[in-house]
Amino acid sequence: MNLVQTSVVFKRVLFGVSAIAAAYILVLVLMAPVKLLILTINPPKDLPTTLFGKLDAPEFQYKRITNSDPQYILNTKNGRLPTDFPNKMPVFRLRQPLFSYEAGKNAQRTGAILGYYDDSFKTQTTDPIYTWVDTDFNGRLDVNVKTKEIKLDLPLFGKTDFYVTGKLTQESAVDQARNMLITANRFSDLYYTGTTKVYLGKYVGGEIHAVNFEHETQLARVDFFRRFINFPIYGPDPYKGLLHVWVGLPKDTRYKQLLFPKVEAYQWELVDKEQDQNATYPIIPISLAWQEVAQHKGVIAGIMARDGNPFEPYVPIRVDKILINSIYIAYYDTPKLQRYLQPIYVFEGNYTTVGGGAGQLTVYYPAISGDYILPVEEASATPK
Repeated sequence: MNLVQTSVVFKRVLFGVSAIAAAYILVLVLMAPVKLLILTINPPKDLPTTLFGKLDAPEFQYKRITNSDPQYILNTKNGRLPTDFPNKMPVFRLRQPLFSYEAGKNAQRTGAILGYYDDSFKTQTTDPIYTWVDTDFNGRLDVNVKTKEIKLDLPLFGKTDFYVTGKLTQESAVDQARNMLITANRFSDLYYTGTTKVYLGKYVGGEIHAVNFEHETQLARVDFFRRFINFPIYGPDPYKGLLHVWVGLPKDTRYKQLLFPKVEAYQWELVDKEQDQNATYPIIPISLAWQEVAQHKGVIAGIMARDGNPFEPYVPIRVDKILINSIYIAYYDTPKLQRYLQPIYVFEGNYTTVGGGAGQLTVYYPAISGDYILPVEEASATPK
């Protein structure tokens, strides 16, 4: 082949390559408007409905750690992100409290169930929160008349002589806590399909420490978690239920207030779980959520140290390396009544520290696209 023929072949090849490149660029340019035109003419039948408009931003609570730069490592079984998440999820309305003439009587009935009666009642019957103070053990019970929240705290330090040892089992603790909540009308149907976590404890030097054996047990902590369809419902701390009850067996049965020394109950019910299945919202890709979490933009919601005490408040610790073992979708609820129950991504795993510390750790990240979330200032101005 001479130079003239080579030049002709080269020009033809160059022309072909240029034509292919131009066609590719044209396809890229036209792809978006063509897709839009197709969607306009024949829209998908399963587009998110966004029936409730923009939603309030989830009100997370961060577990503080003593360092700011832990390393996140994806440690799932196949070393990859899940690929089976949907592209939209339903959002559910939460029932808002209505005026009731019986609200005050119901609050007083709740007090009696927990061992608090008229002789320890400290507020007026017209107050929004009823308060009882027990002079025998310095316990305090608050019941929100409107929302039915329960907050009961009885100091337990040094009260080992008041509790029976070895008679409280995991099963009996759950039964007593559940029956109390059912009697007080604080146990919705979603708890029957949910999960329960029990910690057993005994007194050591005046304080309560976790034990593994029922024959040592004096007190138990019981946490109830709801589940809806295949999705768990978590509060700000995934290791603490929105129904949270401590159970003990007092030696003197006259001291009924010692039976449930600590209670937190936030009972929020769905308005219409069947109808609200149609109120769907787009969720962000899991790859984007993981990218944000790996850059420390997730919410460290739960930390349970391997040698920690579930009967003591959380104290900030150092976290150096976080291994994310599983990722799934849950619904998020809070002790403060919100308008909607909305989905979140849950990143669950373990942590380690350079000093040898280790334990469980859970990170939350909002699942719904920020395009459908109200700015904080707008949400606070929206009537609840």
